[in-house]
Amino acid sequence: MTPSLFVTSSFDQDVKLWDLRQKPNQPCYSASGSRGNVIVCFSLDDHYLLVSAIDNEIKQLLVVDGRLHLDLAISSIGSSQNYSRSYYMNGRKYVISGSCDEHVVRICCAHTGRRLKLLQAQSQFGMAGAAAVAMAAHREASDVQLGLT
Repeated sequence: MTPSLFVTSSFDQDVKLWDLRQKPNQPCYSASGSRGNVIVCFSLDDHYLLVSAIDNEIKQLLVVDGRLHLDLAISSIGSSQNYSRSYYMNGRKYVISGSCDEHVVRICCAHTGRRLKLLQAQSQFGMAGAAAVAMAAHREASDVQLGLT
């Protein structure tokens, strides 16, 4: 991936890929979701974007054109204030996700979207799901540490 590319997300439901070498008023593409976006991040191999939106809308898009690659299909709780966060873990093996109105952390397979583990964040981490996810995402964990083996 070139350092000239970056991605933005916003509450207007759009994710935009920008190239600093092109006109600054026009993104390379714009991909829309059904809810406002909270955070977006590149996969380590730069092939995918992980988009976290309000109320558990977590999707993986192709970097090359913004097409949907995978929808994690996490149930909505019906709250417009339920800000979700998700990150890749162990390269692009897992997606870890949580939200501010729920006290759970979900670990899903980044290739299939299948939920592998559901952790109660309040009892195990002493914080809301989104905060626990942010902390855990910055640590590499083995499958054994995650309880996935």
